[in-house]
Amino acid sequence: MAKVLLVDDDELVLNAWKYTLESEGHEVSTALSGAKALEILSKGKPDIVFTDLVMPEMNGVELCSKAKAVYPGVEVVLISGHPGEIEKLQMAFLNAGGKDLFLRKPLLQEEIRDAVKTIMDSRK
Repeated sequence: MAKVLLVDDDELVLNAWKYTLESEGHEVSTALSGAKALEILSKGKPDIVFTDLVMPEMNGVELCSKAKAVYPGVEVVLISGHPGEIEKLQMAFLNAGGKDLFLRKPLLQEEIRDAVKTIMDSRK
């Protein structure tokens, strides 16, 4: 099972994703901001960070860069409901060490479950 950190400024979205992944047996932490995510990261290394792209104060690309600086082996996956923003920031995200896997909101339960499985299977 995976240790996952979910980052989004929408608490309802976080709770839905958390429920989905916990029902699969994963250990899940949540953060409503990039700053809170970095605080959680300082206390332990998740296998995967799923982060929203558009958030106040620190966007998903900035969070990815800072997370990879702390834990280079962590996989960071970008999620966004703004396709234009993904296209605009895709190269910056990849250059920051992000996973070449982008999930679009609204995100189906199967999509986040499948993403965790794919990433964890690739580590075996």
